[in-house]
Amino acid sequence: MLKSLQKMLVFVFLLLTHFIVAQKTESYSFSSLNTVDGLSQGRVTKIIQDQSNFIWFGTADGLNRYDGYSFLIFRHKKDNPSSISNNIINDIKETQDGKLLIATNDGLNLYDPVTNSFRQLPIFNVNSPDMGFRSITCILVPRNEKDFFYYGTKAGLIKYQYSTKTNKLIFGLTADLSINERSTRTLFETSKGEIWIGTGGEGLFIYNPAKEKIKKIFVSPNAEIPQKNLPVTSIADDGDGKIFVADFLNIYAFDEYGVKLRDVNKWEKSTIPTTIIKASKGEVYIAYLGKGLVRYSFNGDKYTFMKDITATDSLEQKFDFLSLYRQIKYSWVWVEWMGNTVDKPSQ
Repeated sequence: MLKSLQKMLVFVFLLLTHFIVAQKTESYSFSSLNTVDGLSQGRVTKIIQDQSNFIWFGTADGLNRYDGYSFLIFRHKKDNPSSISNNIINDIKETQDGKLLIATNDGLNLYDPVTNSFRQLPIFNVNSPDMGFRSITCILVPRNEKDFFYYGTKAGLIKYQYSTKTNKLIFGLTADLSINERSTRTLFETSKGEIWIGTGGEGLFIYNPAKEKIKKIFVSPNAEIPQKNLPVTSIADDGDGKIFVADFLNIYAFDEYGVKLRDVNKWEKSTIPTTIIKASKGEVYIAYLGKGLVRYSFNGDKYTFMKDITATDSLEQKFDFLSLYRQIKYSWVWVEWMGNTVDKPSQ
């Protein structure tokens, strides 16, 4: 079954050989999946592929598994303790043994594909009167660890140990909620094993697990309200020693030690970057709200616009792209645009 599934995916999602239209434009053909095809909801928050080649989509109304033909949807059921804890999915990560960690707006779940069931994991500060602590925003599974992982909430960065079923607060957030957002927005592991922490209102931090030390490396103030900081929304590397960080308005390039190398020039004025992921070595993909998808190269400071040749006019090129996922083996890039569909490169 898995072999036939893998062959089918290669046929359906093979990236069209692109041709250069202009120096800063490449054309591709994209096909789409939407609610008509069985997707539970158009607002896709996360996309991953598991070890069995299933594609998983987190949405604002359930967790979706796609086998290349149809969707299987998982939603919370009050009378079923083995169901997922909440329908709003914020993040999905796969563990070393093929299980899935699911971050939701109300709890942290571990999905077992063998039993096809969910188990809620104990979370930090679960009994707080502030229900915001139950909202899990992001997850990071270290590359070389099997007994623990990290997750983020409005409390900060938390380490969960499987063997002891315990939570440890690694880094606590202290933002004044009357001024700034208090949340962990995004997590990223460098090649050195350090954890970069992007927060909603307190800036960008680096956590060194070996030394158990945290340092603040950057904060992006709001130009209109100086005491209010912009949220760090996405972090990714280019496979060539550069780490890219997006806030609500800008993108910055750092080295792995946290030294800022460059303020990345905007592709167009008034663009809002939503997601960054690694492309080929030395390049990243950047999704822009209302502007579409581009590929950026640090060397030469060059942007390349990813044009959809199936679009009938310029407005169709300017999707509100929110989520990106790259399948490295076949160089496919899945993209989600606001409230409508998941797009995939196709023949």
